[in-house]
Amino acid sequence: MRNQKSEGKLKIDVVEENGRLFILAHTIAEHLDRLSTQPPTRKKGRPTNAERVARRAAGGVE
Repeated sequence: MRNQKSEGKLKIDVVEENGRLFILAHTIAEHLDRLSTQPPTRKKGRPTNAERVARRAAGGVE
């Protein structure tokens, strides 16, 4: 977490006290709420046959 914080990639607000990193409980709850509202990302790799058939049925291009 310390590396992510120094690189600016840490998406959670962190409090540093005496060289230790602390995350407040309400901050974790807010972060989880934000994650639940984000649309799911596509998984890596080749689509399954079921996904291909569903896409075709919806009128998408293979």
